[in-house]
Amino acid sequence: MTDRDAVFEKIIPIILEQIPARLRSMPITPEMDLTKDLGINSAAMVEIVLTLEEVFRLKPADTYAFETLADLVDYVVLQQTNP
Repeated sequence: MTDRDAVFEKIIPIILEQIPARLRSMPITPEMDLTKDLGINSAAMVEIVLTLEEVFRLKPADTYAFETLADLVDYVVLQQTNP
């Protein structure tokens, strides 16, 4: 299992807390669009990022664009490798 795979697995429960209940039973893949596929709005996105920073003990980034679940994985992996 790669670092990306491990991070993806740890992110899934965080994402499931923020997506609409009707979407929670579908398979979630890294390529999914956070807004279009998962129904995540900006308020939920803030909660997700704050939770990721707490869980993974990340230093908050100045800016970062998140469109897909893979973008969140990349954010965590990048922050962990470049503290």
